[in-house]
Amino acid sequence: MSNTTAYETDAREERPPSFVEGAWRNRRWTRSSSSILLGLIPTMLLVMSGGRLPVIGPALAEAGLLAQSTAPIVAGITATIALLNLLLFPFAREAYYRSTVALREGLGGIFVLGWMFLIVVVCRIAMFLVIWAIAIPAGILAMVTLGDEDRRGLGWRIS
Repeated sequence: MSNTTAYETDAREERPPSFVEGAWRNRRWTRSSSSILLGLIPTMLLVMSGGRLPVIGPALAEAGLLAQSTAPIVAGITATIALLNLLLFPFAREAYYRSTVALREGLGGIFVLGWMFLIVVVCRIAMFLVIWAIAIPAGILAMVTLGDEDRRGLGWRIS
């Protein structure tokens, strides 16, 4: 038996993932499927409202885009924003969880009851909506960060 035959294996070499695939797979705190499901809630509200949500609707009305003749344009803009938010929300959510891990671990043993519990729940829902609202720029930044970490071998794999 030669020295080289002892080290030969039948295992295939794993091809490194693409940059975007590496960013998708680089998860520790969130799962992409749950992020997409959570992102669907406000996305569906946005699509069903036709761009007439409290913040978007008045802005489109002031710009004069909520007329009957511009309905296809508003629908296209709304669908584009909804799709981008849905695709980039998982990245933004993972970046938020990574940036607040020290806070969560520090407050992990604290239990809240009564009014404080309601305040915590309202703040969590508000944070969810804020992350969804800024999902496009935050998701792009997080995708670049997560992809770069994965490319350098600093990512996590959750199967």
